[in-house]
Amino acid sequence: MRTMNALTRNIGIVMLFFAVTIAVYATAVRGNFFVEWDDYKLIVENPILQEVSVRNIRTAFTAYDPELYIPLTFMSYHADRILGGGWNPSVTHGINLILHTLNALLVTWILSVLTGNRKASVIAGLLFAVHPLHTEAVMWASARKDVLSIFFFLLSWSSYLQFRRDDARPLRWYATAVFLLFLALLSKVVVVTLPIVLLMTDYLQRRRIDFSNIREKSPFFLLSFVFGVIALFGQRSGSSLYYEKFLIGCKAIFLYLGKLVVPMKFSILYPFTESISISNPGILFSVLGVILISILVFLFRNHRSLPFAWMFFTVTVLPTMSNFTKSDYYFHDVYVGSDRYAYIASIGVFFLLAGLISKVQGRLNAALYSVSALILAVFGYLSYQQSFLWKDTGVLFVNVIRHYPNSHLAHNNVGAILEKQGKYDLAVGQYRESLAIRPNERAYYNLAQLYVKAGRTEEARGMYLLTLEQNPGHTDAKVNLAALLIRSGSYDEAIVYLQKALEEEPKHEEAMFNLARAYELSGSRENALGWYRSLLQLTLEDQEIREKINALLR
Repeated sequence: MRTMNALTRNIGIVMLFFAVTIAVYATAVRGNFFVEWDDYKLIVENPILQEVSVRNIRTAFTAYDPELYIPLTFMSYHADRILGGGWNPSVTHGINLILHTLNALLVTWILSVLTGNRKASVIAGLLFAVHPLHTEAVMWASARKDVLSIFFFLLSWSSYLQFRRDDARPLRWYATAVFLLFLALLSKVVVVTLPIVLLMTDYLQRRRIDFSNIREKSPFFLLSFVFGVIALFGQRSGSSLYYEKFLIGCKAIFLYLGKLVVPMKFSILYPFTESISISNPGILFSVLGVILISILVFLFRNHRSLPFAWMFFTVTVLPTMSNFTKSDYYFHDVYVGSDRYAYIASIGVFFLLAGLISKVQGRLNAALYSVSALILAVFGYLSYQQSFLWKDTGVLFVNVIRHYPNSHLAHNNVGAILEKQGKYDLAVGQYRESLAIRPNERAYYNLAQLYVKAGRTEEARGMYLLTLEQNPGHTDAKVNLAALLIRSGSYDEAIVYLQKALEEEPKHEEAMFNLARAYELSGSRENALGWYRSLLQLTLEDQEIREKINALLR
């Protein structure tokens, strides 16, 4: 009877969690679209996701995206496409929601083991499930890698806890934990910190941390090391900016803590346009804050919950500190963090919350449940509202500008959307706003493209030149500038730009065509023939190129 009651209670908890998350997110899951912020490049238009084949699976396991190694995440997207009969955003968002709900249930179980209080853990787990900070991980299709990797991370951690609890079958649970870490790392390498989390768990449960204990974790450390090396090969240059990463990382820690306590002003981007220096007051206070909290935690180390929670939070945030920039020009596009980077780290805060509830539960039962229900309702409503910000790209970036108007990237994206809608004057205004915040190649290039459409050739030419000042390696800017030069009869100048473009991208078909055309118009018949023939090798069925070659041979 006791077993049956426990089973019924567990099924009831699972149903409660799904009922709560569905109530919060179901409307947005049904109505939201993919957004032009990685979703199309990563998922919808990704060549390796258009069909399930040996070649595409091999590519998924041997390539980066473009920096991340996420083969198991790619496999999950194949499942989305099959289940949806094509790319259906409701299916992708729905699977993200299922994974998030399962993660919340796993967090609840882990907290109940660590705190020994089931009711407190259920309350903390429900708050984890509906906290607005986690909306990005649920509603952004491209965040699958986060919810999936953390799903396996939590399963691995749970299996390790079972390994410690089950004397009858310890090796089975141990092997399961190692395998699940392997799956987590195949989903996203950010979970490399699990071996340290396991050591911290032993510390919390008062096990001795010695050589034998560390050796026990060797398979976990080995897996994390191997995947850490794999991840490093995918990183672009700038991976040595350790000082800047530390400073922005300290600021990110307080951004996340602030959003957990006061869940307001969420955004896909948190731009940082000041100097990355310890002399910057905002950064200085963040660094001093991290140091002060660390000292306080050390002083109260006898209360092991505090060091565990603080170390868990900082250790799991650590792998995301390298992602403070979204540009090859590192200090031009600096962002403090992303909501999803705090997804796993927030467990440390919810662990403390479960512990606090445990301490006051006996004295404040009725009041505690009333306050918890109120906070749950408020968080749920805020997440419900937040979920609609992911309805489409325009809504997403307008929200960035509303809260953080100093994001030149957001102005640029809104400008591009307005341009697609034919609202050219408004688009120009957004591009100009972007440039007023910081000169950047995207805004210059977009203005150039818009001016070409409007027939404002000289202004377009100037914008292409400014694009190349910002980024001398911008191949398309060279090709398009050359096209304008050809129209104006500046063939020699156009040839110079096109040759540079082809040095960067030897198979750039538009560059090859324009170069052949420039040689043809300048009277260099042999050079023109050579480039038309080279282009024909890439586009065998192109009748226009054949006609050009035949005309030159007459």
